[in-house]
Amino acid sequence: VPMVYGASNVTRVKPMTDAPSIVIPGNGVLNSKGRYGSYTIETWIRVDHSATGSRRIIGPVASDDGIYLDGPFIKLKVGDSVGAHFMGEWFRPILLNLRVAEDSASLLVNGEEVISITIAPSTAYPEVLSDTGKEQDWIGIYAYADVPLIEMDCFAIYSYLVPAIVAKRRFGYGQAVEFPENVNSA
Repeated sequence: VPMVYGASNVTRVKPMTDAPSIVIPGNGVLNSKGRYGSYTIETWIRVDHSATGSRRIIGPVASDDGIYLDGPFIKLKVGDSVGAHFMGEWFRPILLNLRVAEDSASLLVNGEEVISITIAPSTAYPEVLSDTGKEQDWIGIYAYADVPLIEMDCFAIYSYLVPAIVAKRRFGYGQAVEFPENVNSA
């Protein structure tokens, strides 16, 4: 049962000190291994925050790229390119799709493209292995003391760009599910 229908078994992200709260295999997203591929990160997310500065919530652990909260705005940063969109109220569940292609990145919120940026060819992505020989192809989910609530559900990485119409349908389907009791009794 998706988060938007009031599911209580969502993943609650707790703050960690100087580290991501959750680490997920990146499969090449925003990493040198996947530079010439197309990828989509999709998740339902609910955020409550009082942060006055910019806070990254999703992104590769080896760089500062990713999705940021900044007051009432959501931002997308890849290399030197940054785009922002006014969100207003944050506490409602939203469906996020971060789409990354070879030369562009975009962010869909509830199936609507709200940010689109061009990625410069000179953008340096992290290498798969660091100088110490440790794997760097990881996506981090970050929480902070001034972002007391991050709840996530249905996190997925696709090896293609999810079309906006498909994301819009998933947003609609996510809100039109039946009560869990009906599903269980069937």
